[in-house]
Amino acid sequence: MRTTTAPWRATSARGAKARTGRMVDSVLVRCTSAPRRESRRSWQNKPRRVAGKALENVAIAEGPMLAAAIAVPVVGLLALRISVYFRLQYITAAMIGNNVPKGESRVAELGIGTGKNLYYYPEGTILVYGVDEKAKQGLLEKTAIAAGVPVKVINAAPPNTGLPSASVDAVVSTGALGISNDRRGCVKESLRILKPGKPLIFVESLTGAAADIPEVVRNEGGFKAVQIDEEWEKSLWAPHAVGVALKEDVGAGNASVEKERLAKLERTVGKGGRKKRK
Repeated sequence: MRTTTAPWRATSARGAKARTGRMVDSVLVRCTSAPRRESRRSWQNKPRRVAGKALENVAIAEGPMLAAAIAVPVVGLLALRISVYFRLQYITAAMIGNNVPKGESRVAELGIGTGKNLYYYPEGTILVYGVDEKAKQGLLEKTAIAAGVPVKVINAAPPNTGLPSASVDAVVSTGALGISNDRRGCVKESLRILKPGKPLIFVESLTGAAADIPEVVRNEGGFKAVQIDEEWEKSLWAPHAVGVALKEDVGAGNASVEKERLAKLERTVGKGGRKKRK
């Protein structure tokens, strides 16, 4: 008996084979093209990934960078202030050491504070009157012993020292004029207690209302010469009045009056700031 395949079965088999072939081809095409499409998408997204990574790095570094941006100016300003402070201390020491008359000098320091300037007085200074409303006797005495300069505390405002006229060889102010509400009164009092031809020495900050210190000193009658450092006066960072003003000389007729006043002062206060024993 011969077996034959029905025509409709043969046709169906051929169709199924053809469909199977097309499906395999389709799968192969998809498999081979998928990496290319993935590669193409990866290349297209690369700039986005790079940009995202950069933004992430910026976000991570933003905190320290911001802190550094704030810290640099602050540290710079602090360093500038420290530098100015030590320069002014050096200048103050030079102004006092070079302009206070050598020998047996008596000096009135306005606003003596803790007495740090006592270390700057030249050898031979026999007495410093520390004029300060808030001066502490005990602290100043310890500083005076360490500096080797006798000091007498006068608890009074700089415009009213209470010292005899023409009784001191120099007046020093390193801040008293700047904080005083009566700068003109301070200058007038300095002129009164200074001996003729003797200096008013000052190192004063010119910030705020104290900016008129040079004008007050220059315009006050009684000084024969006023010298103020122009560079410090016009400084943008730390304007200061650094200068010396010399009191006018007196004629020979006033010499005896000055000598009498000095003798009176000697009777009240002995050399070294100690009262003379009877």
